[in-house]
Amino acid sequence: MSENRPPRGTAPTQGVIPSEESAEPTSTALKRIPLVTAVTKEYDYFSEFIAEFGEHIYPQGMFVPSPRPRPKGARLKLDFHTRDGFQIVDAVCEVVRCDEALPGTLSGMWVSFTYITNESKELISRIYSQREVSTSGKKPAAVTGSAPKPPGSSEGDT
Repeated sequence: MSENRPPRGTAPTQGVIPSEESAEPTSTALKRIPLVTAVTKEYDYFSEFIAEFGEHIYPQGMFVPSPRPRPKGARLKLDFHTRDGFQIVDAVCEVVRCDEALPGTLSGMWVSFTYITNESKELISRIYSQREVSTSGKKPAAVTGSAPKPPGSSEGDT
């Protein structure tokens, strides 16, 4: 046994996770840190972003196509920008629903924004408003947090 090793039954040092046999139920609980997956994409033009995400973006979240969607509850950091540095979406979000690809559909995940910069929030609201005007032919009500949620999400999911 190494001389630098603490005796069995002592409190773990910082950065060490105790094994089941040495963990005491009354010891300080280890904090679980959620992992955040970064999703970064650069576009030559803003119109390319609109072509890819315009139909599936809402003030409270969006659909992110992916061949391997993350599970419900996973956290993502979205960074979508143009090559010239214009920031489109800068947000942290949580997966609220996964869609596996069926014939004729995209696989991906619906995400809900948990943190979003003010600039991204305003831009997404404008994209959503303009889409609603073009599809309905009439001016939408002011965009607030009460906009329709993505399919499959519910109040308890966010």
